[in-house]
Amino acid sequence: MTSANEGLYDAAGQLAAEYTSAAAQASACGSCFLTADKLGSTRMVTDETGMPRECHDFLPFGEEIPRTSGCYAASTSNTLKFTGKERDQETGNDYFGARYLSAAQGRWTIPDWSARGEAVPYANLGDPQTLNLYGYLRNNPLGTRDVDGHGSCKDKPGECRTIRDAVANGQSIDQGIQAAAAQAAGPPPPPPLPAPPIGVLTTDMKSHTTTFTMSYRGKGYYEVQIETRNDVDSKANPGAADPYSTPAIKGVSGRHAGQRAYGPEGAFIDTNDPRGRAIHGGGSRLAHPFAARQGWAPTMGCTRGQNEDVIKLGEAITGFQRQNPGALIPYVREDK
Repeated sequence: MTSANEGLYDAAGQLAAEYTSAAAQASACGSCFLTADKLGSTRMVTDETGMPRECHDFLPFGEEIPRTSGCYAASTSNTLKFTGKERDQETGNDYFGARYLSAAQGRWTIPDWSARGEAVPYANLGDPQTLNLYGYLRNNPLGTRDVDGHGSCKDKPGECRTIRDAVANGQSIDQGIQAAAAQAAGPPPPPPLPAPPIGVLTTDMKSHTTTFTMSYRGKGYYEVQIETRNDVDSKANPGAADPYSTPAIKGVSGRHAGQRAYGPEGAFIDTNDPRGRAIHGGGSRLAHPFAARQGWAPTMGCTRGQNEDVIKLGEAITGFQRQNPGALIPYVREDK
């Protein structure tokens, strides 16, 4: 009577035991337990008592080394050989799912294929070894094993398990490969965080403008632009009229409010310049320095605007700072 074997698999999908439901050959056991090496190749078959009943050694590509002593001399009833794959008893080839491997030749019996219609399936064009559609694992059979016959998950045991589980659940190998690729990619990236608030204050000395540009959470850009002048008094310190920049302005300041040189309350914007240069209204030489549009007069290095314009600019800056606490507003005074 021919023996019928039933397998018991462990959590990793490896065959751990084989049960014989009928009379077996003399070397077989009622419940056979398989011991595999790191590639999954069956190296020893033991019975319920732990007694070795079969032993196997393999050449690099899976051809079995004949032995004549000890448990190697026992006749073979186990068909799970190289990397744990089923060995066809008629041809001696190992079945990997997608195709058969000829252990004697050290190569596949047919070229690699893919349901996706690739010109060179499962190949890495930067690795010439993968371009051989008959080659087994880049001709390096000792480092890892092929799970599905495509070599698609070599060096990636997690993907191999996913492919194996998919096939065990009735899916195709290609569906398993797709599942493994999705698993390797991980969960989709979270949506990008809202853009940080942006505020920039710029004085263009040539075009006589000062502009506050702001953007909040990607809702577009808004500008408040006023006319300004940078005429400097002849008694000003050297370099007072030069361009400069600061990483963050302080904003509207009331420390000079009511002084003729600087204008009314709200008409002074502190740019945080170490030399004290700011944007303000007023004008000590003007007849009406607190008027809404007081006129123009040289400064000692600051940027001057009309009082009502500077107040409007300051209100935009203050509103931005209140809505976006902690947001920095850099300042640039440039001479394009």
